[in-house]
Amino acid sequence: MVFVSRLPPPRGGICTWTRIVFERGLPDGWIPLLVDTDLPANRQTFVRGRVSPAELRRTARILLHLLRELVLRRPAIVHFNLDPLNLGVYRDLAGAVLARLFRVPVVLHHHGLVARLDEQPERRLQRWVLTRAARVASLNIALNEPSAAFLRSRTQGSRARVVSLPNFFDERALPQLPGEPAGAPRVAFVAGLTLAKGAHLAVEVARRLPDVELHLFGDVYEEIRPVLDAAPANVFVHGEVEHDALIRELRQSRLLLFPSEHEGFPYAVLEAMALGLAVVATPVGAIPEMVEDGQGGLLRPRDAGALAAAVGELLADEPRRAAMGRFNREKAWRLYAYAAVSRELADLYESLAGAPRA
Repeated sequence: MVFVSRLPPPRGGICTWTRIVFERGLPDGWIPLLVDTDLPANRQTFVRGRVSPAELRRTARILLHLLRELVLRRPAIVHFNLDPLNLGVYRDLAGAVLARLFRVPVVLHHHGLVARLDEQPERRLQRWVLTRAARVASLNIALNEPSAAFLRSRTQGSRARVVSLPNFFDERALPQLPGEPAGAPRVAFVAGLTLAKGAHLAVEVARRLPDVELHLFGDVYEEIRPVLDAAPANVFVHGEVEHDALIRELRQSRLLLFPSEHEGFPYAVLEAMALGLAVVATPVGAIPEMVEDGQGGLLRPRDAGALAAAVGELLADEPRRAAMGRFNREKAWRLYAYAAVSRELADLYESLAGAPRA
């Protein structure tokens, strides 16, 4: 089978998902092959709403690579990992049509919060293209229930199926036992340091809780530098760190703060849960399904005061915070470990293509 996807660098949900699949392999003899969509080449190719010649050439190379795989390999399935809010969805529609011309079943894996397209009238054409692609596909995989509901509404009357399937974490890369935080209360923030991810809100939370250390992990974007320059002394900016180092840092933290504006099924929350951390987050994307409010953490609106109150509440109640961490860890290892989710994925492939082949 062929994945049309991307690998790190840079990091991100799609890249992480794809890397784990190729490192771990798939059950039942499914052999993954990659058509790399090469995200690094695409970072500055969309300018003022126009597609640059470089992006058109890159798109042509991707589609030619897919065509070569279809002709030479005759794959059982083509699986597209797509970001529905990215202009690459136009390329993915073309690729899906190409695969169907070869009578190959198509899986569209919608990362991110697809339903946001309904909130943005200016994306009318992009929403139309995504609808066409979803109806062409044999199977649409959503990361959360809002996205699944959006896709079901767009595929009514077609043969396309819609299922919800969570992201997974690589259980072999995480320690079996939770960490033992010591010293000053540490709160971790793991994401690109942007306004959309809520880095400015995290800094404001730290300002309101001066006895708490806030540790920020992720690429620093220019839009947030003025906020960081004016941050209080209890804010520590680490930038992007290697995964093993990040896991060590998370194990020393009391909880994860994740005040994002929109999400699919965020890996930062997933790995924090697997490490036994309680989570304070905004109720967006799959987060309410992952972190059950009051069970695995506290979900609050995107307001610094409400978030600071939630963080302070959990740090002041160690037994409750620890119980939330245990709840998250048990749930993550039971439902979101790679061994479990990849089994579900292989079963979906089997339902589409019968006996597995490359």
